[in-house]
Amino acid sequence: MSVPPVHDALVRRLVADATPVRPLRSVGVRMLPWLAVAALDLAIVVTFGLRTSPAAALGRPLLLADVGMLVAAGVAAATIALCAAVPGGEAARAARAVALALATAAGVVMLLEPAGASVPAARFVAEGTRCTLCTFALAVGPALVLLAALRRGAPLDGTTAGAWAGGAAFLIAAAAVRLGCPIDERLHLAAWHVLAALGGTIVTALAAAPALERWQRRVLPGDQ
Repeated sequence: MSVPPVHDALVRRLVADATPVRPLRSVGVRMLPWLAVAALDLAIVVTFGLRTSPAAALGRPLLLADVGMLVAAGVAAATIALCAAVPGGEAARAARAVALALATAAGVVMLLEPAGASVPAARFVAEGTRCTLCTFALAVGPALVLLAALRRGAPLDGTTAGAWAGGAAFLIAAAAVRLGCPIDERLHLAAWHVLAALGGTIVTALAAAPALERWQRRVLPGDQ
């Protein structure tokens, strides 16, 4: 059986570009640096957060449930992202469904918080901007660590892999900000916490896609 000319061209290019590489470690081992940075985010917020008494949060079931689901969803999303770095090793559909369900449930729990008294628009925006900036700042470390790990692999869909990486980073950041933010009010959480996590995930996916798919442009003929 004859093969198309593109096959021979692809094989020649792959052989010419072949260089020794270290095999990727298991997902669990590659996850450790990300977990360390995520734990650092939470520790920073517990230490420097704006809640007058962090210990008082232990008496708020909705807050604890929300933070727990955000952390669990972040860990699940990070695992899925790392699996995407190995073609053929992508996470099962059930794992993706669990991660999305946890993230959605965390958002719903925020909406179960009571509506607070109305505040001046300037104060609402100032407090919300603070939370949004903190979310993006805390997401930088986890996002960079995870994207660096992805870059060592060969994700077939850079946008999707970047979205899971961004989702993992912003879910952890959202958990940290939720823990440190002194405002447990429905509109504030919906407008500034949920939207910041969603927006950050989308931005990360779009920004990471070209870098994560660069290996394809190096090896696929006619894609230069």
